[in-house]
Amino acid sequence: MKKNADAAQRITVLSNVEPSLRDAEWIRLPLPGARCPLTGLSRTTLIELGDRGEIVMKRICKPGASRGIVIIQKRSLLDYLDHLGGSESAGAASNASQLVPA
Repeated sequence: MKKNADAAQRITVLSNVEPSLRDAEWIRLPLPGARCPLTGLSRTTLIELGDRGEIVMKRICKPGASRGIVIIQKRSLLDYLDHLGGSESAGAASNASQLVPA
């Protein structure tokens, strides 16, 4: 029953997102100071999740360039968020509380 409610909630959230983002396999990090249009998470939180290996994140730079872009696999981000809402261990719950902005 809970799984069906999660799926319905995901459909509702994704239906409010612009079509190009809804269909994308990878999404770019939001600009500094902005939030992810899909999840509402901050750029810093997304980078921390990627650095910890919680979500799949790729850094792309041209050879010799000092700057580049960072992209996130949308499926890994949504799966991570789905697992936060489930009945997980207390350790996972404490990680979730660290991610909520004050």
